[in-house]
Amino acid sequence: MLTTFYKPYLRDDRGFSAPNLFNPEHEYVLETKIQMILHHPGHVRNWTANEKKIIVDEVRSQHLFRQTRSIVKRIEELLVLTVRTAEQADEVKQLNSQLAMKRLLHEEPERFCPNIDWLAIAKLCENDDRNDNDCELYYNNYLHSSINHQQWTDDEDVRLKQLIDKYGENDWDNVAAEMNRLPWQCCSRYQSTHSKSMHMTGSIENVEAEKFLRLIEQSRNDAGEVNWKYISRVEEGRQLKQIKHFYLQHQIESSELKLKKYTRWSLLEDTILFAAHKYYKNDYCIYVKIAEHLPGRTNRQIRERYAM
Repeated sequence: MLTTFYKPYLRDDRGFSAPNLFNPEHEYVLETKIQMILHHPGHVRNWTANEKKIIVDEVRSQHLFRQTRSIVKRIEELLVLTVRTAEQADEVKQLNSQLAMKRLLHEEPERFCPNIDWLAIAKLCENDDRNDNDCELYYNNYLHSSINHQQWTDDEDVRLKQLIDKYGENDWDNVAAEMNRLPWQCCSRYQSTHSKSMHMTGSIENVEAEKFLRLIEQSRNDAGEVNWKYISRVEEGRQLKQIKHFYLQHQIESSELKLKKYTRWSLLEDTILFAAHKYYKNDYCIYVKIAEHLPGRTNRQIRERYAM
């Protein structure tokens, strides 16, 4: 009876109930927060624009509340006085000015601020699978305004290689400390662009080609679209752009594409083309993306067709 009683009725001051620790099947009965993250159940979904806005706004709001709490309390103490001296009246004006300025600035806290209630923020997210660790990690490593999201420059790439020669391929904290980047950004850039051990070069042939063709077919969804994100996660020996280029060449060389190369465009293909162009209009590789929805057509054919 204790189990069935305590979970729905015992709550903290924010109205959140605790997990049912008496349930042996409960996946969150783990020793550390790290284990909690590693055993997080379910499919990880992309963060929506609304969730990003909620996290940023709530972090700023909580920080503002803590910054202004003592000011508001002092103003309330002075306002309850039936008679105030001239000094006290001036103090109220000064405090109101300070309060207005802080609300106007609405400053962002430093990264890894210890006073943020991440659980309360997680409860506001659209995805019920989000927890306090998810929100804290995502904000501190991606959403904070101090994080550099600009494209990597040639000078940065040269500097990155120099620092890796100096510190090795595992000391990303020291590498990042000498660049305006986070450790995960430096690691990701090196492994995706510069690491010779991470990616093979040369043409994709024979057994490797068969493996990729099989993987591509297995990754297709119900609509027949290739899940390239899935392929990039499971394949470590080749860059995703290598696999996409191989698959495009395979399509060109296939008999289906040879037959279709000079065939007229159907009304359905034109409809898909214009709808996809509208959807991907701000994408850098727009015609490559559209080609994924039009099997048998190359990105060059698609570009020329749209220009007509």
